Amino acid sequence: MNDYYRVFESESLSGLKEGLRVFAADILERVIPLQIEGEQPWQIVRFEIWEDSGRIIGFPAMEHMIERTDVAGGQVVCAELAKEVEALDLSGFPDEAHDKRIVEIVRRVAKVITSAAEECGSFQFHIYDQDGNRIVIT
Repeated sequence: MNDYYRVFESESLSGLKEGLRVFAADILERVIPLQIEGEQPWQIVRFEIWEDSGRIIGFPAMEHMIERTDVAGGQVVCAELAKEVEALDLSGFPDEAHDKRIVEIVRRVAKVITSAAEECGSFQFHIYDQDGNRIVIT
């Protein structure tokens, strides 16, 4: 990664909110100004949860994204998230039970993202799973 795309780390799920707070502040202070400076269109910050690798990525995007136009962004890597998903993948659960548990994990992470981004409070955001499905937390 370069200065346009930064990586933040969170070893544990319990520390994920703090990592996401730092990431949200970085988006506000560094990423959005770089997007504006690069004269690239954007309407929202798009967060994507890639649970199998333990990554939460974030970047400026159009609300109905066809292709990425971001010039900067970043990600939080959570080792415990990746390990939890890997253990689930190796558990031998039937597909339906496995998929239900993955949805629960992703929604739990989405709640933490929502809380951290709302605390930052200065940009609109959407959250998506790794398949591109929007997750709405109310």
